[in-house]
Amino acid sequence: MIFPVLWVPPQGGKFPEAITSFQYTHDDFPSDYPKEGLRYLMKLSRYKDDYEQFVSRLARKLVDAARTSPLPDLQGVRALTEVPSAFQAARAGAMPGASEQGDPNNVYFVFVVARRGELEGLRTSLDGYHEQTGWFWRPYYPDVDTVGLLAQEIASRLKLRYREVDLDQSLLGRLRDLERAKAAVIFVADAWSVRLGRYADTMRRYDEETLVNCAVLVPWNDADPETTTQQEALKQALQTAFPRKFILRPPGHHWDSIRSLKDLREKLEKVLNEVRMTVSQMAEAQRKAVSVELTKEARQQGISLNASPNLTGPIGGSR
Repeated sequence: MIFPVLWVPPQGGKFPEAITSFQYTHDDFPSDYPKEGLRYLMKLSRYKDDYEQFVSRLARKLVDAARTSPLPDLQGVRALTEVPSAFQAARAGAMPGASEQGDPNNVYFVFVVARRGELEGLRTSLDGYHEQTGWFWRPYYPDVDTVGLLAQEIASRLKLRYREVDLDQSLLGRLRDLERAKAAVIFVADAWSVRLGRYADTMRRYDEETLVNCAVLVPWNDADPETTTQQEALKQALQTAFPRKFILRPPGHHWDSIRSLKDLREKLEKVLNEVRMTVSQMAEAQRKAVSVELTKEARQQGISLNASPNLTGPIGGSR
């Protein structure tokens, strides 16, 4: 849990793009706080009561959050030099940094999860969903672990850098780039969300691709009565969204075997290791293929592969 404190209003009245989708204030905070910032309330004596109210309510929220959202032990801390600035706006059309283009030491996650509002009318209980990104989805609600937190935990345990890929129109191009970069990509998909056209269409386009660096995991919450009742309809939605892969069941694609938080944690780690091994084998095969071509070309030119190197220098003679 992170509770940002708005010290002063942002320059130009606009927040950096990286945080515009996150909640930074609450209705029970003083009304002038989101407009003027905490520093303003502290400086002016007429806002003394508002300042006291803000501090008291923020403290209460922090305590409540600590009680209801315990965090697992952190397995490792990334070096600060490896953490990109979230507030540095990217230039339009600019190429991402090398670490963002793909790196075998990175693991990339795609969360195929709808926002809470998008699922209204489709299912009754929306407690496990969030109005922000799929990172906040709790597939085994009321368990407090979000799928994003779990993914970061697994990446850290394997000494990999966690990255997230947006579910947008650039997804397929990004996935192809990441395959060329020998980087693993793990989809975590919600069966309810793929009943929605936007998510199903994107997954059908992915389904047409053959990418050895990708895996798909679908968690099922057997403790959720709606999911249990609608299980067959949800499986049909998955088959509609992944018509080829659902039937062929390629390695790393798990449609109905993840039934608990423990299953998800274990499967994430296992599949991530398997995908990285497959990517490594593909890279080795490509190197061997290049070697075969060079060997063939050398033989065609009459170059002996067993001959010792012949070096001639200005002093004369050969070695």
